[in-house]
Amino acid sequence: MIKRILITALAASLIVGVLTGCTDKQEAAAPIHVSFEPNLAGDLKAMSERAQIVVLGKFGTDYHVFNGSRNPQNPAEPSKSVFSEGRSYPFQVIQSIKGQTETDIRVNLLYDQQIDGLLDENGKPLDVRIPSPSFFEPDPSKTYLLFLEKDPHVEGYSINFQPYAIAFDASGKAELITPRKEATALASNEANMKRQVLVHGFVDDYPDTVSGKSIDEVLDEVNGYLK
Repeated sequence: MIKRILITALAASLIVGVLTGCTDKQEAAAPIHVSFEPNLAGDLKAMSERAQIVVLGKFGTDYHVFNGSRNPQNPAEPSKSVFSEGRSYPFQVIQSIKGQTETDIRVNLLYDQQIDGLLDENGKPLDVRIPSPSFFEPDPSKTYLLFLEKDPHVEGYSINFQPYAIAFDASGKAELITPRKEATALASNEANMKRQVLVHGFVDDYPDTVSGKSIDEVLDEVNGYLK
């Protein structure tokens, strides 16, 4: 079975396959394979040019949760059958590098994803929830340079590609938040029997030419690309 899911704030296409038709116990425990097709920006130049807005600022700590899975017939509405946890964080803009925004905006990050419509070998529904490949836990003590777009489905701004964030520590040293390299998950059926979920498609060789630079060096480079 192959399935594609409409999810906001993802920056990756999600393809899910599950082996079906198995009969013996060993094959019945065959893993579910989940594959991501990440939408990558190849370097800082591409990040700067592709983003609708580029903002420097700080995350707040009080996020609210929303359903990142959307209604396929009307993406402006959340799905009624699937719940993927999205987290909407307050973000105080210190400087707008590209685009015009308010001083206080919300940034929507997808925390995890529920996959609906998968059945086990006996035709029973499977509960599958996997970590989002694009999520990172914001640190309110750090300053971030974010590359975002207006969220097409919910209030605030979201991501359209990876990487999309650069963190700066107290000394102003940069760290590129690169895509997650791996993740593990479990699926369960109505009898609470567990099975492994294998997640594929993570990027393990993204060329990081940003980390270690100063905040002034990074901002000068981004501004140079936007001239």
